[in-house]
Amino acid sequence: ETVVRIVRRKEVVQMDVIKSLEKTFLIMDAIADNQEGRSLSDLAKLTGMPRATVHRLLWTMTANNVIRYSQETKTYMIGVKTLEWGQNVMKRYDWRSALEPYLDSLEAETHCTILVGVLCDGKLVYINKREADTELKVSATVGRVCPPHRGILGKILMAYLPAEAVDELLLINPLDHLTDCSIISTEDLHQIFASVRRDGYLVAHDQTITGISGVGAPIFDRQRNVVAAIGLLAPSSSLTEECVELYRKRLLEVTNAIAPHAHR
Repeated sequence: ETVVRIVRRKEVVQMDVIKSLEKTFLIMDAIADNQEGRSLSDLAKLTGMPRATVHRLLWTMTANNVIRYSQETKTYMIGVKTLEWGQNVMKRYDWRSALEPYLDSLEAETHCTILVGVLCDGKLVYINKREADTELKVSATVGRVCPPHRGILGKILMAYLPAEAVDELLLINPLDHLTDCSIISTEDLHQIFASVRRDGYLVAHDQTITGISGVGAPIFDRQRNVVAAIGLLAPSSSLTEECVELYRKRLLEVTNAIAPHAHR
């Protein structure tokens, strides 16, 4: 009987730890979603937790540099520890250095904004970016995490996933209506996937941001596994058929050249 009580007590403690971790992640997500930080009251409302519980978890995270507290604004923000974690994640993609000269060449030749992204834990993550020296500005930044189907890169990457994995990701991340041209039908999305696998590239017009279109292609490794995607973004008004053909050819040249260096 004593042994049974001890085992049950351990199970209760384990469940309490798991619940505390879940609450901690919920708070971190709420803080990370706002660059200006969140107050204690905001976090209690957003998470539905008692202020005392939120305050206790915030104290622990602050003590470990996971978040930081601003005395001036009375808000909590993401701390330097998360930056360290993020840098360790980015080290998986050490082959990015081999991509740099090709991005330099593409940027000089096309004057487009260039994005490189990967699927990581079911999310689209941007791992490289070159901003065009024009009025075109894209909010995507290196390290930014988006739904897996977002933009031209997400659709290219998802095109090579098993059907079951696609269904699971769409269940967790429903398609969003960002513009009048956004893909909001799973049937249309699967048609896009089929065209990417058939043609080896994708052209998208105004699907994420009105006025911005692009051409993208998958990056394969030596075993022909898709490890990333690269896209050239330009004002929709300037993306003529001639530009699409030029960008397509240059992207395929780059992806073929980088393949020996790329890996998961």
